[in-house]
Amino acid sequence: MPRTQLAWGIDVGTTALKAVQLRREGDKVFLEAIEIIEHSRFLTEPDVDQKEIVRDTLSKFLEKHVLRGQEVFIGSSGAASFSRFVKLPPVEPRKIPDIVRFEAIQQIPFPLDQVNWGYHSFRNTDSPDVEIGIFAIKTELVTKLLADFRALGITVHGVQILPLAVCNAMLHEGRGVEKSVIVMDVGADHTDLIILDQGRLWLRNINIGGNTFTEALTKNFQLPFAKAENLKKNAATSKYAREIYQSMRPTFSDVVLEVQRSIGYYNSSHRESRLEQVVGLGGGFKLSNMQKYLTQNLSMDVQRLDNFTKIEADSRVAAGLSEQVQLVAGAYGLALQAVGLGTINTNLLPPEIARQMLWKKKTPWFVGTAAAVVVGSLLAGTRYYLDASSFAASMRPSRQSLNQTRLGRANAWQQAYNSISNTYLKNQAKISSILGLTAERTLWPHILNCLYDSLPQAGEGKAATTGPAKSTASGSTSKVTRIMIQAIDSRYSASLSFHRHKHSSSATPAPQPFAQGQPPPSHLGVGGPGFAVTITGYTSVPHADLYSVLQNYRDRLRNIAPENGKLPFYIVIPRNDLSYGEIGHIGSSSTVGFVPWGSQMGPFANVFMGKFMPPHAKKKKRRRNNFQNNFGQTNNFGPPQGFVPPIGPNFNGQPGFNGGGGGFGRAFNGGESNGTRSLGMINPDNKKSLDGAWAFQLKILIFLKR
Repeated sequence: MPRTQLAWGIDVGTTALKAVQLRREGDKVFLEAIEIIEHSRFLTEPDVDQKEIVRDTLSKFLEKHVLRGQEVFIGSSGAASFSRFVKLPPVEPRKIPDIVRFEAIQQIPFPLDQVNWGYHSFRNTDSPDVEIGIFAIKTELVTKLLADFRALGITVHGVQILPLAVCNAMLHEGRGVEKSVIVMDVGADHTDLIILDQGRLWLRNINIGGNTFTEALTKNFQLPFAKAENLKKNAATSKYAREIYQSMRPTFSDVVLEVQRSIGYYNSSHRESRLEQVVGLGGGFKLSNMQKYLTQNLSMDVQRLDNFTKIEADSRVAAGLSEQVQLVAGAYGLALQAVGLGTINTNLLPPEIARQMLWKKKTPWFVGTAAAVVVGSLLAGTRYYLDASSFAASMRPSRQSLNQTRLGRANAWQQAYNSISNTYLKNQAKISSILGLTAERTLWPHILNCLYDSLPQAGEGKAATTGPAKSTASGSTSKVTRIMIQAIDSRYSASLSFHRHKHSSSATPAPQPFAQGQPPPSHLGVGGPGFAVTITGYTSVPHADLYSVLQNYRDRLRNIAPENGKLPFYIVIPRNDLSYGEIGHIGSSSTVGFVPWGSQMGPFANVFMGKFMPPHAKKKKRRRNNFQNNFGQTNNFGPPQGFVPPIGPNFNGQPGFNGGGGGFGRAFNGGESNGTRSLGMINPDNKKSLDGAWAFQLKILIFLKR
């Protein structure tokens, strides 16, 4: 069931007190009461004690109505307030308060600590701009206004300037939402001009009111103010009506002129707006011929406010509303804001009073919370006492024995559970270990596929052919490049290391992987786990095509498994990765074999010694010959440091080497160093000569993506 709210809106004007009581239930609003009490004298008359008159009127109001437990909002005269409107460019909502405070300092002609001020944002649906309305009242005026209510024990919950209260009333009634409207609230001593332009608001105070017309009659007819006021109210039925209206004509003209000036000023800053209608309210708008004169001179549709259509009321209250609707629009807007239905909700109540009101509202909640804590503590203590008493009553020997038996049984169950749990965990670890054996069973098939798929293929152009056909080691003629892989040796390391070469974006690993557990040198970056792989093989391409063929193989290896690829590994080609040498024909006989190590063979003669030597040659005792090869080191069949290939571009920053006869003392099978006899070498695939072929070793690093 929706919560019911009761609230009063009270407008203490120059001539009377106007009050409206509303009741809200959900989205429905009911008019409960309307009260209009005239002051004993006008507050603008000379020698009038305003404080005494206002308090006397409030006392009469309290004699009829009880305000305890209800929200009360009061209005302040628009003539005593200050309003400015500033356009802002499209900004983030969180930045608006800081911008508005800066604008308030610039626009309000008093220090901010001497005024009560607030602001409201207005947006037009057709424009991205934000317009800010800044509203302020001097603190001393608010304090004076509140003093009259406090003196009679009335708690005020909000203060709003009356033009904004009227704006809330009109917007709640649907005025100015779809069609631009000018609202004229003609009071006793001034007129509030309010422009509602489809989401925008503009205010102006005109110093012409009902008393201005009375003063014109006082001057022309030499009457006291009270008699002139009575003559003005009854002008329509007076036999001197023509003379009365003739006396007030200049004042009518002044009203029209000020309204036209206001419309012109607003249109100059809002050129897209179309003001089409004027709605009049207030006691001054009841003056005869006011509506007719404005219609003729403004060329606009001028209407009087005749009813409130968005609230419900019983017949008695509704009858009083139809008679006084033009006088209570401000009080109606104040009451709407009090029940939470105001469009503009600025509250100009002094901050210290607002804080007191907030704490007063929260006091019942604090009391309720404290009471709940006390009751909860008492309940908890009572429960503890009852449980302790029950436990003490049950502490008999037989009960203790039964409890011990049950506890022992529970402990036994717990131990059995722990034993089963431990066995399960051990078996689970074994199962996971066994299943892990097959986790990477496809890794090496993928690696071998990459190594073989990178070999030259038929029909790939220059890089895959030998150029002109020539007789190969097998005796056939072919243009297809053949790279024969004899061995693939690998070694796993948990921390392969490499670094990036300063002149290249390609990876430059270390010459060899480091052993597990040994830190790499400081100039290397850790790449991760993987394999250091050495590929040993031979090819029968001519000397001129050798480097391009092997380089093509290296490039294909590098590109087939890049670091950002989908394979579970990637291939890095280190610098100084390639070594090669010629398997040459020596002499005029059909005997074939290696060109001696000291000439061109390279750092892997020992591999071919084991793989290509004929059986009769393997049994011969090898002689270790101490000699210096072309690289300046002793021939010990170990890989030379900084090997320089015999052809192609520079490797490792050193020039290529043009191979020739070396300083080999005697061949392995007793042949001479000039090549008259040499160790015989055959192709293990077809058992034919490898005369003119080239042997090579290629080192690569394969990093695992883990």
